[in-house]
Amino acid sequence: MKKIAKRNLKVFFTFCVLASTLSCEVSATILPIIKAVETTNDKTWALEFTKGNNPMLRTPCSEVEIFDGKLGTFLDDRIETMDANGGAGLAVNQVNRSIQVFVVRFTAKGASMEFINTTITHKEGEQECHEGCLSIPGYRVTITRPFRVKGYAFDRRGKKFSFDATGSKANVICHEQEHSKGILNTDNASKIEFD
Repeated sequence: MKKIAKRNLKVFFTFCVLASTLSCEVSATILPIIKAVETTNDKTWALEFTKGNNPMLRTPCSEVEIFDGKLGTFLDDRIETMDANGGAGLAVNQVNRSIQVFVVRFTAKGASMEFINTTITHKEGEQECHEGCLSIPGYRVTITRPFRVKGYAFDRRGKKFSFDATGSKANVICHEQEHSKGILNTDNASKIEFD
């Protein structure tokens, strides 16, 4: 896929959110669809996001076994999709691929990072986090997460690296890794509310 010029980016959001009660309990009927559409010249590229309790989001992802050029292109496309939707992170099962991969950008001007076959080996402390999720648009949750996490993952070339993250970075890593396990942030939230 050719890299899309950001100045030509057009993102259209189409979603339908259904809640079973006024307390905003998320049910299996929430299956909204969001399409990120990028247009350049006469060509259009669209990714359809998996939403709500779609089985793709509820199934633990498989480990990545092959690290090649196709994986690199795949990651670049997901990073563009994450940025186009204003996300701090994106697990690839949110865009219909059930493998243990997520991409993050901790700050708006910071470099993107990719985490493949991630393992968290240490959790420390607690923090109350207020977060949204591209898979459940229209909602924000309050959830308790570790203040610090340590672990390791692999980059697109298959090189292993270690991480030691605190605060908001730890929050993002935990959120995205849970996607790889088939867990949504609403599962363990202490509060769910309309955004």
